[in-house]
Amino acid sequence: VSPMKRIGGSLLVCLVLFIVTTVLVEINTDSHQRTFLISTLCSVVLVNVAAAFLQGGSVGLAGCFPTKFMEASINGQAVGGVITSLAQVLSLIGQSSPISSAFGYFLFSVVILLVTILFFLTMLKTSFFKHYLSIQAGCGNYLKINESEEIRDVPLLKVFQDIILYFIGIVLIFWVTLSVYPAVTVLVESVSKESGSSFTGQLFAFLLFYRKCIYYISFGRAITYFFRVF
Repeated sequence: VSPMKRIGGSLLVCLVLFIVTTVLVEINTDSHQRTFLISTLCSVVLVNVAAAFLQGGSVGLAGCFPTKFMEASINGQAVGGVITSLAQVLSLIGQSSPISSAFGYFLFSVVILLVTILFFLTMLKTSFFKHYLSIQAGCGNYLKINESEEIRDVPLLKVFQDIILYFIGIVLIFWVTLSVYPAVTVLVESVSKESGSSFTGQLFAFLLFYRKCIYYISFGRAITYFFRVF
């Protein structure tokens, strides 16, 4: 499947669904909540499916370019978390209503998707993109020409044994992280909560845990660019 169909199609589906969701935010659905719930759940499922195709396609596309582009793709995911954290800080400081906050979040997502589609279409026309994609296509043609040669199958157990340490590390990291956040951190309050300050009130838990976690993730991904394990 071409990058235009896989990535461009996924972006277009996400854009349409987010536009619909943004419009629904301003519609009073109290009289037909069941229909609204069903449509919302269907939208969530479709967005996740499109996001899975988008993430897989973007990582696969980044693999066609030099190594630094794969690193940029991974770091970009962490930067996305930083942007959303800043948007939430502005929402909390502005003390906007839930409807206004939701409308702002979804509208911001629509703008980001529009900019992403514009950059993606521009990238497809660059000579840099066409050069590396032609190299990838050449490798694919070479494999087809030599497909008659015997290909040694690697047992799945052998693959698992080679990655067992990385697998255990990932499981432990997510186990501890998801056990503590947000189940435990949401219960933490500032000792100066009664002072009336926003930083010791509604912003305290967010700034202390969520935003710090996002920044640590971004720092951890960025530092791998300078210190390589292998």
